[in-house]
Amino acid sequence: MTTQTVNTTVELLGKPYPVRCTAAEVPSLEAAAKWLNDQMTAIQASGKAINIERIAMITALNVAHQFLQLEQKQRGVETTVNQQLTHLQKLLDNAF
Repeated sequence: MTTQTVNTTVELLGKPYPVRCTAAEVPSLEAAAKWLNDQMTAIQASGKAINIERIAMITALNVAHQFLQLEQKQRGVETTVNQQLTHLQKLLDNAF
């Protein structure tokens, strides 16, 4: 079974960008584009970047930084959960 793709358009800093994706992906793609546009608009409004290429680069660096921070936090949570599971398993083993 093949998945049908559809054409849609997202807008970033007032400029339309045509994109192809599955119909099911359109809502999340539009939400991602809105979030990205908000990030880019904030950088543009700060005056730290003037041209769209620089705005895009700063936004990409910010997004990558946020992603890596979340990834590191997730690893910490996984480690904590694994330690707690190991502790609980030892308690259960000692109980029987």
